[in-house]
Amino acid sequence: MAASGTTDVSPPSPAQSLSCLQRPEQPPKFPERGNYDRTGGFARVKLQFTAPDKAPDVQLLANSLREDMLDVVTRHLDRYRLPCLQPADGTVSAVQEFEFSNSQKAPLPLAPDETTPRGRLEVCYTRPKQDMVFDVLNAGREVNNIVIAMTFAGDGEQPPEVKVLHAQAVRFAVDTVVEWARWSRMPCRKAGDSPVVLRQSFRLYPPGQQRQVLKVEQLNLVDFLAMTENPQAEGVRFDFNTMACPFNVNYTMYGPALPNEVTDGEKKPDRAIFIDWLARQNLKFSSPKQARALFGEDLQIRVPCGQLDLQAKT
Repeated sequence: MAASGTTDVSPPSPAQSLSCLQRPEQPPKFPERGNYDRTGGFARVKLQFTAPDKAPDVQLLANSLREDMLDVVTRHLDRYRLPCLQPADGTVSAVQEFEFSNSQKAPLPLAPDETTPRGRLEVCYTRPKQDMVFDVLNAGREVNNIVIAMTFAGDGEQPPEVKVLHAQAVRFAVDTVVEWARWSRMPCRKAGDSPVVLRQSFRLYPPGQQRQVLKVEQLNLVDFLAMTENPQAEGVRFDFNTMACPFNVNYTMYGPALPNEVTDGEKKPDRAIFIDWLARQNLKFSSPKQARALFGEDLQIRVPCGQLDLQAKT
Protein backbone atom coordinates (compact mmCIF):
# COMPACT_ATOMS: atom_id res chain seq x y z
CA MET A 1 0.00 0.00 0.00
CA ALA A 2 1.42 3.36 -1.00
CA ALA A 3 2.03 5.88 1.75
CA SER A 4 0.28 9.20 1.46
CA GLY A 5 1.11 12.58 2.94
CA THR A 6 0.61 16.29 2.60
CA THR A 7 3.01 19.01 1.59
CA ASP A 8 2.66 22.65 2.58
CA VAL A 9 2.57 24.64 -0.65
CA SER A 10 1.55 27.94 0.95
CA PRO A 11 3.50 30.84 -0.52
CA PRO A 12 6.05 32.42 1.81
CA SER A 13 5.02 35.51 3.71
CA PRO A 14 6.56 38.90 2.77
CA ALA A 15 9.03 38.52 5.63
CA GLN A 16 9.96 34.95 4.73
CA SER A 17 10.65 36.04 1.14
CA LEU A 18 12.65 39.06 2.42
CA SER A 19 10.54 41.32 0.19
CA CYS A 20 10.53 44.07 2.82
CA LEU A 21 14.18 43.82 3.77
CA GLN A 22 15.73 47.21 4.53
CA ARG A 23 19.49 47.59 4.20
CA PRO A 24 22.03 50.30 3.31
CA GLU A 25 22.04 51.31 -0.36
CA GLN A 26 25.83 51.22 -0.62
CA PRO A 27 27.71 47.93 -0.14
CA PRO A 28 30.53 47.76 2.42
CA LYS A 29 33.64 49.64 1.29
CA PHE A 30 37.10 48.08 1.36
CA PRO A 31 39.06 49.62 4.28
CA GLU A 32 42.28 50.39 2.45
CA ARG A 33 45.52 50.46 4.45
CA GLY A 34 47.79 52.01 1.84
CA ASN A 35 48.55 52.43 -1.86
CA TYR A 36 49.52 48.77 -2.26
CA ASP A 37 47.00 47.17 0.08
CA ARG A 38 45.85 44.25 -2.06
CA THR A 39 44.53 42.14 0.77
CA GLY A 40 41.27 40.40 0.00
CA GLY A 41 38.87 38.30 1.97
CA PHE A 42 35.55 36.52 2.01
CA ALA A 43 32.81 35.95 4.57
CA ARG A 44 29.61 33.93 4.53
CA VAL A 45 27.13 34.86 7.26
CA LYS A 46 23.82 33.49 8.48
CA LEU A 47 21.30 36.17 9.45
CA GLN A 48 18.43 35.46 11.83
CA PHE A 49 15.64 38.04 12.11
CA THR A 50 13.59 37.71 15.32
CA ALA A 51 11.81 41.09 15.49
CA PRO A 52 10.75 43.72 12.92
CA ASP A 53 12.68 46.54 14.57
CA LYS A 54 15.85 44.63 15.46
CA ALA A 55 19.05 43.99 13.55
CA PRO A 56 19.57 40.30 12.75
CA ASP A 57 21.66 37.98 14.84
CA VAL A 58 24.77 37.19 12.81
CA GLN A 59 26.59 33.86 12.70
CA LEU A 60 29.85 33.45 10.80
CA LEU A 61 29.71 30.40 8.54
CA ALA A 62 33.03 31.08 6.81
CA ASN A 63 35.48 33.95 7.09
CA SER A 64 38.90 34.97 5.84
CA LEU A 65 38.43 38.72 6.40
CA ARG A 66 40.95 40.58 8.50
CA GLU A 67 39.54 42.37 11.54
CA ASP A 68 38.86 45.81 10.03
CA MET A 69 37.04 44.24 7.04
CA LEU A 70 34.87 42.16 9.36
CA ASP A 71 34.07 45.30 11.36
CA VAL A 72 32.86 47.00 8.17
CA VAL A 73 30.59 44.03 7.39
CA THR A 74 29.27 43.93 10.96
CA ARG A 75 28.37 47.64 10.92
CA HIS A 76 26.69 47.15 7.54
CA LEU A 77 24.58 44.24 8.79
CA ASP A 78 23.65 46.14 11.94
CA ARG A 79 21.48 48.41 9.77
CA TYR A 80 19.41 45.54 8.34
CA ARG A 81 15.73 45.44 9.32
CA LEU A 82 12.76 43.25 8.37
CA PRO A 83 9.81 45.54 9.23
CA CYS A 84 7.09 43.23 7.89
CA LEU A 85 8.11 40.37 10.19
CA GLN A 86 5.06 39.00 12.04
CA PRO A 87 4.90 36.67 15.07
CA ALA A 88 3.48 33.95 12.83
CA ASP A 89 6.66 34.07 10.72
CA GLY A 90 8.82 32.91 13.60
CA THR A 91 12.54 33.41 13.04
CA VAL A 92 13.46 34.23 9.44
CA SER A 93 16.93 33.12 8.34
CA ALA A 94 19.01 34.09 5.33
CA VAL A 95 22.58 33.56 4.16
CA GLN A 96 24.67 36.30 2.55
CA GLU A 97 28.22 36.43 1.24
CA PHE A 98 30.66 39.36 1.20
CA GLU A 99 33.92 39.59 -0.69
CA PHE A 100 36.60 42.27 -0.59
CA SER A 101 39.21 42.58 -3.30
CA ASN A 102 41.61 45.41 -4.01
CA SER A 103 43.48 43.52 -6.71
CA GLN A 104 43.75 44.09 -10.46
CA LYS A 105 44.10 40.34 -11.10
CA ALA A 106 41.30 38.80 -13.12
CA PRO A 107 39.24 36.05 -11.43
CA LEU A 108 40.38 32.60 -12.54
CA PRO A 109 37.79 30.25 -14.09
CA LEU A 110 36.49 27.41 -11.95
CA ALA A 111 37.52 23.78 -12.18
CA PRO A 112 34.76 21.46 -13.47
CA ASP A 113 34.24 19.98 -9.99
CA GLU A 114 33.80 23.39 -8.35
CA THR A 115 30.44 25.14 -8.28
CA THR A 116 31.59 28.22 -6.39
CA PRO A 117 34.84 30.22 -6.31
CA ARG A 118 34.68 29.89 -2.55
CA GLY A 119 35.57 26.21 -2.83
CA ARG A 120 39.13 27.28 -2.05
CA LEU A 121 37.94 28.16 1.45
CA GLU A 122 37.23 24.46 1.94
CA VAL A 123 33.56 25.10 2.71
CA CYS A 124 33.69 26.86 6.06
CA TYR A 125 37.16 27.90 7.20
CA THR A 126 36.78 30.66 9.80
CA ARG A 127 39.86 32.54 10.90
CA PRO A 128 40.05 34.22 14.33
CA LYS A 129 37.96 37.41 14.44
CA GLN A 130 40.80 39.43 15.94
CA ASP A 131 43.94 40.12 13.94
CA MET A 132 47.19 38.72 15.23
CA VAL A 133 48.88 40.85 17.90
CA PHE A 134 52.63 40.83 17.30
CA ASP A 135 54.87 42.28 20.00
CA VAL A 136 57.24 44.50 18.01
CA LEU A 137 59.78 44.47 20.85
CA ASN A 138 60.45 40.86 19.95
CA ALA A 139 60.27 41.27 16.17
CA GLY A 140 63.98 41.24 15.42
CA ARG A 141 65.41 43.30 12.55
CA GLU A 142 64.32 41.28 9.52
CA VAL A 143 60.99 40.40 7.96
CA ASN A 144 59.61 37.26 9.60
CA ASN A 145 58.30 34.73 7.05
CA ILE A 146 56.32 31.75 8.30
CA VAL A 147 54.32 29.09 6.45
CA ILE A 148 52.04 26.74 8.34
CA ALA A 149 49.72 23.82 7.57
CA MET A 150 46.46 23.58 9.55
CA THR A 151 44.88 20.12 9.72
CA PHE A 152 41.20 20.10 10.67
CA ALA A 153 40.32 16.56 11.73
CA GLY A 154 37.63 16.86 14.40
CA ASP A 155 34.21 18.47 14.60
CA GLY A 156 33.40 22.16 14.19
CA GLU A 157 34.67 23.08 17.65
CA GLN A 158 37.97 21.23 17.36
CA PRO A 159 41.05 23.45 16.88
CA PRO A 160 43.36 22.52 14.02
CA GLU A 161 46.68 20.81 14.40
CA VAL A 162 49.24 23.42 13.30
CA LYS A 163 52.52 22.39 11.70
CA VAL A 164 55.27 24.85 10.72
CA LEU A 165 56.40 24.16 7.14
CA HIS A 166 58.86 27.03 6.85
CA ALA A 167 60.19 29.62 9.26
CA GLN A 168 62.57 32.40 8.40
CA ALA A 169 61.74 34.17 11.63
CA VAL A 170 62.56 34.70 15.27
CA ARG A 171 61.14 32.10 17.66
CA PHE A 172 58.64 34.54 19.15
CA ALA A 173 57.12 35.24 15.72
CA VAL A 174 56.66 31.52 15.04
CA ASP A 175 55.00 30.96 18.42
CA THR A 176 52.68 33.94 17.84
CA VAL A 177 51.52 32.60 14.47
CA VAL A 178 50.96 29.06 15.76
CA GLU A 179 48.96 30.23 18.78
CA TRP A 180 46.80 32.55 16.65
CA ALA A 181 46.13 29.85 14.04
CA ARG A 182 44.90 27.43 16.69
CA TRP A 183 41.85 29.67 17.14
CA SER A 184 40.76 28.93 13.55
CA ARG A 185 37.74 26.70 13.11
CA MET A 186 35.62 24.90 10.52
CA PRO A 187 32.18 25.17 12.13
CA CYS A 188 30.40 23.07 9.49
CA ARG A 189 32.52 19.98 10.20
CA LYS A 190 31.07 16.87 11.83
CA ALA A 191 32.99 14.26 13.81
CA GLY A 192 34.21 11.63 11.39
CA ASP A 193 34.54 13.98 8.39
CA SER A 194 37.68 13.50 6.32
CA PRO A 195 40.59 15.70 7.46
CA VAL A 196 41.17 18.97 5.59
CA VAL A 197 44.61 20.59 5.35
CA LEU A 198 44.97 24.31 4.63
CA ARG A 199 48.24 26.12 4.07
CA GLN A 200 48.77 29.75 5.04
CA SER A 201 51.75 32.10 4.90
CA PHE A 202 52.54 35.09 7.10
CA ARG A 203 54.90 38.05 6.87
CA LEU A 204 55.51 39.93 10.11
CA TYR A 205 57.46 43.16 10.05
CA PRO A 206 59.77 44.73 12.64
CA PRO A 207 59.09 48.36 13.67
CA GLY A 208 59.94 50.98 11.05
CA GLN A 209 60.04 48.54 8.14
CA GLN A 210 57.39 48.93 5.44
CA ARG A 211 55.93 46.10 3.45
CA GLN A 212 57.49 45.61 0.02
CA VAL A 213 55.30 44.59 -2.90
CA LEU A 214 55.63 44.15 -6.64
CA LYS A 215 54.31 47.30 -8.30
CA VAL A 216 52.59 45.25 -11.01
CA GLU A 217 50.08 42.52 -10.29
CA GLN A 218 49.62 41.24 -13.83
CA LEU A 219 52.13 40.84 -16.66
CA ASN A 220 52.58 38.76 -19.79
CA LEU A 221 54.56 35.52 -19.87
CA VAL A 222 57.57 36.91 -21.74
CA ASP A 223 58.01 39.78 -19.27
CA PHE A 224 57.65 37.38 -16.37
CA LEU A 225 60.32 35.02 -17.73
CA ALA A 226 62.66 37.96 -18.18
CA MET A 227 62.44 38.44 -14.39
CA THR A 228 63.38 34.82 -13.61
CA GLU A 229 66.78 33.28 -13.00
CA ASN A 230 67.32 30.93 -15.95
CA PRO A 231 64.20 29.94 -17.92
CA GLN A 232 66.31 28.29 -20.67
CA ALA A 233 67.87 25.78 -18.26
CA GLU A 234 65.49 22.90 -19.02
CA GLY A 235 65.25 23.52 -22.79
CA VAL A 236 61.47 23.30 -22.93
CA ARG A 237 59.01 23.85 -25.74
CA PHE A 238 55.29 24.47 -25.20
CA ASP A 239 52.44 24.84 -27.66
CA PHE A 240 49.78 26.95 -25.97
CA ASN A 241 47.40 26.41 -28.88
CA THR A 242 46.69 22.98 -27.38
CA MET A 243 45.93 24.46 -23.94
CA ALA A 244 42.70 26.42 -24.57
CA CYS A 245 44.66 29.65 -24.89
CA PRO A 246 44.81 32.45 -23.94
CA PHE A 247 44.58 31.96 -20.20
CA ASN A 248 45.81 33.40 -16.92
CA VAL A 249 47.70 31.73 -14.09
CA ASN A 250 48.34 32.96 -10.58
CA TYR A 251 51.91 32.59 -9.31
CA THR A 252 52.92 32.82 -5.63
CA MET A 253 56.64 33.14 -4.98
CA TYR A 254 58.03 30.91 -2.26
CA GLY A 255 61.22 29.76 -3.98
CA PRO A 256 63.82 28.69 -3.41
CA ALA A 257 62.85 27.95 0.21
CA LEU A 258 59.61 26.19 -0.82
CA PRO A 259 58.07 25.27 -4.18
CA ASN A 260 56.29 28.18 -5.81
CA GLU A 261 52.52 27.84 -6.24
CA VAL A 262 50.96 28.19 -9.70
CA THR A 263 47.33 27.60 -10.58
CA ASP A 264 45.11 28.18 -13.60
CA GLY A 265 41.92 27.68 -11.60
CA GLU A 266 40.49 25.23 -14.13
CA LYS A 267 43.10 22.51 -13.46
CA LYS A 268 43.19 21.58 -17.15
CA PRO A 269 45.27 18.42 -17.71
CA ASP A 270 46.73 19.82 -20.97
CA ARG A 271 48.39 22.59 -18.95
CA ALA A 272 49.79 20.44 -16.14
CA ILE A 273 53.35 20.03 -17.49
CA PHE A 274 53.60 23.74 -18.30
CA ILE A 275 52.31 24.76 -14.87
CA ASP A 276 54.74 22.41 -13.12
CA TRP A 277 57.60 23.95 -15.12
CA LEU A 278 56.41 27.48 -14.39
CA ALA A 279 56.33 26.72 -10.67
CA ARG A 280 60.03 25.83 -10.83
CA GLN A 281 60.96 29.27 -12.17
CA ASN A 282 62.30 31.53 -9.44
CA LEU A 283 62.51 35.29 -9.68
CA LYS A 284 65.86 37.05 -9.79
CA PHE A 285 66.30 39.16 -6.65
CA SER A 286 68.85 41.89 -6.13
CA SER A 287 69.76 40.55 -2.68
CA PRO A 288 68.72 37.95 -0.09
CA LYS A 289 67.07 40.81 1.80
CA GLN A 290 64.80 41.57 -1.15
CA ALA A 291 63.95 37.88 -1.57
CA ARG A 292 63.00 37.73 2.09
CA ALA A 293 60.89 40.88 1.85
CA LEU A 294 58.91 39.60 -1.16
CA PHE A 295 58.41 36.04 0.07
CA GLY A 296 54.78 35.05 -0.46
CA GLU A 297 53.96 37.83 -2.95
CA ASP A 298 51.81 36.81 -5.87
CA LEU A 299 51.10 38.00 -9.38
CA GLN A 300 49.08 36.98 -12.39
CA ILE A 301 50.72 35.85 -15.63
CA ARG A 302 48.93 36.20 -18.97
CA VAL A 303 49.68 33.23 -21.22
CA PRO A 304 49.01 33.94 -24.93
CA CYS A 305 48.30 31.64 -27.83
CA GLY A 306 51.30 30.50 -29.87
CA GLN A 307 54.43 28.64 -28.84
CA LEU A 308 57.25 29.07 -26.34
CA ASP A 309 60.50 27.54 -27.54
CA LEU A 310 63.42 27.60 -25.12
CA GLN A 311 65.25 24.65 -26.59
CA ALA A 312 68.96 25.03 -27.26
CA LYS A 313 69.71 26.09 -30.84
CA THR A 314 72.59 24.55 -32.79
